[in-house]
Amino acid sequence: MLRPIGGVDREVEETHSPEGWGYRSQYGSEFISVMPTNLYGPGDNYHPELSHVVAALIRRFHEAKLSGTKTVEVWGTGTPRREFLYVDDMADACVYLMKTYSGAGLVSTRHIYRG
Repeated sequence: MLRPIGGVDREVEETHSPEGWGYRSQYGSEFISVMPTNLYGPGDNYHPELSHVVAALIRRFHEAKLSGTKTVEVWGTGTPRREFLYVDDMADACVYLMKTYSGAGLVSTRHIYRG
């Protein structure tokens, strides 16, 4: 089941961190739930058939550069909008939230670092 979060035009699965919310409510502990967007960075999977979007694009551009190919084929219609976040930025966002945020709602990294 999907539901909107934080008045934002996004939806997340109901299963994301209900345990933390229940534990917070029952015991008064400050658990927070952070919903990351698509992450990329060191240790990513660059396999040509099993990688995610950013790693696949990096691999294709790298291979094109090595082979001298002037074009790179990118699949899709271009219609879907995606957001990507570097893993170190996600780690920084989590540390920031642990130090400054105590709300009970889900936090989307989409809104982190927007000033």
